[in-house]
Amino acid sequence: MLAAASIGAVWTACSPEYGTPSVLDRFRQLEPRVLFCVDGYRYGGKRFSRIDEIRELLVELPTVERTVLLPVLDPGTAGREVDGSVLWDDVTGRSGRGMDGFDFEPLPFDHPLWILFSSGTTGIPKAIVHRQGGILLEQIKLTSLHFNLKAGDRLFFYTTLGWMMWNFLVSSMLIGVVPVLYDGNPNYPDAAALWRIVEKSGAALFGASPTFVQMQQQAGIVPRDEFDLR
Repeated sequence: MLAAASIGAVWTACSPEYGTPSVLDRFRQLEPRVLFCVDGYRYGGKRFSRIDEIRELLVELPTVERTVLLPVLDPGTAGREVDGSVLWDDVTGRSGRGMDGFDFEPLPFDHPLWILFSSGTTGIPKAIVHRQGGILLEQIKLTSLHFNLKAGDRLFFYTTLGWMMWNFLVSSMLIGVVPVLYDGNPNYPDAAALWRIVEKSGAALFGASPTFVQMQQQAGIVPRDEFDLR
């Protein structure tokens, strides 16, 4: 996402657990040219391959010119499983500069930054374009004023790529906030898993969905009684 923003490209994303029809309902509207994907993911101690779904997507998305594959499950075999793909390490290692070498293109206030989608409960998800200047102002306002976060604070928001809170989490770096990332089931190995990360990371703000709060209530978790959250 940061690389796309740096050159003025438009970014959008779906979570790896999405089924092929759900991804196509979103991406077909956009005619994407570059597809970034993972070979699979782990959730609740189990492995889930997405290679077949990637192949299906590439058949149904003829505008894709390049596929970049990040091998999460099988680093040794990935790249040979999706014809024509290049590996994430090969792409990011070419410059040798890393994030320190980013040159951000000056862009107009109204230049599109990313596309989010409506939930899809009333038909095909609606694509919603967010623009550079508006998001910049909203993010700084939200992070600094609404949440009172400051440079160096850690922000932990349990979210997937399919929820706009992922964009919010990553964008917190605008004011020097440090995002805390978690990959996996919030109830694995038990219902208190995320609170241990809150405690360990010293997060100044922790966020999750209403469903997570309900699960905590059902499990009888009382964070202030079990963890050091000072």
